[in-house]
Amino acid sequence: MKKLNLILLYICLLIGSTGYAQLSQGGDPLPAGLLRSVSSDFYTEMESFDVQKMIKEDSLHGNEKRAARFARKFFTDLRPDNSGIRFTLADGTKVWQCGIRSKGAYSINLLFTRYYVPKGAKLFIYNSNRTSKIGAFTEQNNNEYLKLPTAPVYGDEIIVEYQEPANAAFSGQLAIGEVNHDYRGVTMRSRPGALSSTQTCHKDVACYPDYSEIAQATTLLIIGGNEFCTGCLVNNVEQDGTPYLLSAAHCFLPKNGATSETRAQNTVIFFNYQDPSCSNVIIGSEEYSLASAELLINEKSIDVALLRLAQMPPEYYRPFYSGWNANTPASAPYFCLHHPMSKTTKVAIENDNISLTTFNSSNLDYTIESNIHWKVPSWEVGVTEAGSSGSPLFDSNKRFIGALTGGSSFCNTPYNDYYYSLQKVWSYYPDTLRQLKHWLDPKNRGILQMDGYDPYASNSCVRLSHIGSDEKIGVSYTKSPDTGPIFSKNTLQTHECAERYITGKKTTIYGVHLVLPAWKSTMNGQLEINLYKGLNEPINQPIATKTVQLSYLNYNGTNGISNVSKPTTTACDNFIRFDNAIEVDYSFFVSYKVNYTSTDTFKIYNVLDRSLLYNSAFINYGMTGWTAMNKFSNSPAYTSLWMDPVVHLGADITLDSINLTDSSRVHANYNREKSIISFTGLNDGQVYFMKLYDITGKLVHQDSAIDSLYTISTNNLPKGVYIVYIWSEKRILNQKIIIF
Repeated sequence: MKKLNLILLYICLLIGSTGYAQLSQGGDPLPAGLLRSVSSDFYTEMESFDVQKMIKEDSLHGNEKRAARFARKFFTDLRPDNSGIRFTLADGTKVWQCGIRSKGAYSINLLFTRYYVPKGAKLFIYNSNRTSKIGAFTEQNNNEYLKLPTAPVYGDEIIVEYQEPANAAFSGQLAIGEVNHDYRGVTMRSRPGALSSTQTCHKDVACYPDYSEIAQATTLLIIGGNEFCTGCLVNNVEQDGTPYLLSAAHCFLPKNGATSETRAQNTVIFFNYQDPSCSNVIIGSEEYSLASAELLINEKSIDVALLRLAQMPPEYYRPFYSGWNANTPASAPYFCLHHPMSKTTKVAIENDNISLTTFNSSNLDYTIESNIHWKVPSWEVGVTEAGSSGSPLFDSNKRFIGALTGGSSFCNTPYNDYYYSLQKVWSYYPDTLRQLKHWLDPKNRGILQMDGYDPYASNSCVRLSHIGSDEKIGVSYTKSPDTGPIFSKNTLQTHECAERYITGKKTTIYGVHLVLPAWKSTMNGQLEINLYKGLNEPINQPIATKTVQLSYLNYNGTNGISNVSKPTTTACDNFIRFDNAIEVDYSFFVSYKVNYTSTDTFKIYNVLDRSLLYNSAFINYGMTGWTAMNKFSNSPAYTSLWMDPVVHLGADITLDSINLTDSSRVHANYNREKSIISFTGLNDGQVYFMKLYDITGKLVHQDSAIDSLYTISTNNLPKGVYIVYIWSEKRILNQKIIIF
């Protein structure tokens, strides 16, 4: 089978709220000065192995269309009573620190085969130079399985640190049962020698805005710490928010002594892993993840796997549960959303009919039932690849109709991929517990089609962005006699850069995405993110601050793990979550401070050559205070920084509101060439700006100099709900509209 479990694109996890999830509780480990030992015997060292031999084996397995690996698994039993060091702080806090070394690893991830800790306890995992850290894990990560799989930590030396308060109700139970050594380098931004895709025809989901909502249902699965597949969140008839996920059974077959159920428990699920730019070059945000799931169905003879996540993804993950069709699918086009070779979400599109057929399982050691697979004869857009296993196939109504078992499509021969048919496997076995019908229609209502579902419809979050889909992005530079990037270190002494957002609503801010271009050296200083109130400029002191360190490491066979120059293809999207959600009124600023004490060349993308008279970027330089970029004397420009906050938009804020006439619907003519929105009350001599967002928060249109009659071309806009914002320096309007 070609599209079998795959490779890792390993990633920093947020860690755990309840159940078995890995939502971060925040905080930091003890200061480096309190590390009680750095001697060689502090580290438990994994045995060496022949990396090239394993890569050769992987290549052979790839030719056989079997699973591909990225990591070497070591079985261990590291506990506070047999490894590392233990000591007690002055306040009575008990500490266990355990070093783990696996020479040459790009990253190391762990499986705690025993994890149960009291309230107040904290567990951190970080590398020896503290450039990569996950945690804190707390009692909220306790679960019925008494296990905890973790995300990777970059480097070949890591430290596990457990802190337990003096008055703890009981002593924590900890045992590290597995250590996974990443020998492929797929965790590294630069990825020299990493297993990479040979297919160049993949298309990012960002290129297809009509698929943006359903893409929130597609997930990247990391199974057992060293293999990958794709999954899809699905709705159920009761629409009760149960986090069901459909994938392929062959992703969870027993392996390395682990049962299918154990492999599901040891799975990490990544959400929102998407290139935001339709460029195929920006690495997606790696900070949205949950750990562990219960395997409800795993029927290899029909290749169906149904899992129930240990916890619902939180609202700021922006999850969506796909609808499904267990009856005859709607007509073409059909499309697949998937993570080939563990890459960001890609799209494959079939414009012709699909047909039921039998998947050829002659190269397997088990038989797959006959006439239960949809055959995709030829993709018009994209193909699938290893790692796409379990990825959803949707009909033209965006309903799930099957998941990928295997196939033989390549860019030059985009033919013959096979998806188990939801219609055929819905109630395939007499035993109800083996039926998808039993779980997705638990009250046996006989419903065979369901629409998609937003589990946080009343409190949903959006990612706001000022970057238009057709705008050119890059890095702006100052003009002579000044030198340097405007939004980084320069002779102007720019020391803080900010992006303004005007929502017109009560706004709850969870975090911010920073989309960064490549830079020439590793960032060795800390980055400070600030949140301000204000409309015309940031006001007073920040209302929230988050300090982070963005570090990029590489592996060299001679020199081991070290800082290296970042390749030009390693632009990345980083999500930085505030420790607590922050509430603000209709307008706010997100900023970052420029660090002149380090050798960083940190920069952020901004809009270049914007023709519209719209600016949302501000800088604070020298002794001048905050300056809007369109009023910047050196290099005035209408631009925006690629800093996208993730927010919930609440109640409207009324500020000298503008009235809309006939704006509850936007009436389009038959060929959808134009829609007209009529406004009143704008003839007051002020300059007005307009932005149009889709329901996901993506900016789809913007303009300036708005007057009482304004025409928007909707030729390229899908039908649906949009939000229009109109404002001047003194007045604000926001209004939902419908394009149909």
